[in-house]
Amino acid sequence: MPPQEAMVLHVSSFIFKACQVQARMFEILSNWDYAAASIAFHDIVASVHGARQELRLFLESPRIASGIFDTYLGNLYASTCVKVYSFMMALACFLSHQKPLSIPLNVLQSTRNHCIKIAQNSAQDILDTLPQTLDTRALKSEPGLAPKTFFDAVKLVWPLRTIHAMPATSAEQKRIAGKTLIFLGREIGLKQALNVYADFYEPLPPEARTLLEADSDPLDELERLMS
Repeated sequence: MPPQEAMVLHVSSFIFKACQVQARMFEILSNWDYAAASIAFHDIVASVHGARQELRLFLESPRIASGIFDTYLGNLYASTCVKVYSFMMALACFLSHQKPLSIPLNVLQSTRNHCIKIAQNSAQDILDTLPQTLDTRALKSEPGLAPKTFFDAVKLVWPLRTIHAMPATSAEQKRIAGKTLIFLGREIGLKQALNVYADFYEPLPPEARTLLEADSDPLDELERLMS
């Protein structure tokens, strides 16, 4: 199989595995199921880590040429990381409210922090591609929109919506993503860019929002970290 086709296959495989785990977490959280969450927690963490590691090993293979990981595939991969790690963060927060704890609090804290780090690094990888994929000054001055420019803009909508909506990204990353989505919607005419997700937590239990610290009142750790 040519390296470029192999790359598409491996990225698609990662996205598929991440979606499976994501669906599993969503079912657990939406059912407020502490028992299922505690049983599945370590397997979920290992599954996501294993899927990422498999793709990274492929990228480090000697037969894979440098630069084969193009911007579009990279953004798809990064967007998936932002979303699946946001769900994993919510799962860790949810389990911190279980009485008695089935997973040690320090493990949940470490997992939450790791999820925030991966999600924010992935979001930044997407935002760092904007200067090469979206020249806003040129777009404003162009009398017409070239097909390639339009389709490059279309490819940015889902990654930017993910950054804007997922709770593990920083406030500044959300601001940049939101500003760019407004530009895509109003200046280029991509109306779907203006239809951002509703509240991520809406179908989930309130306990998924915050990590319950030991011997303290519930704190909104994400708000504190991102302020």
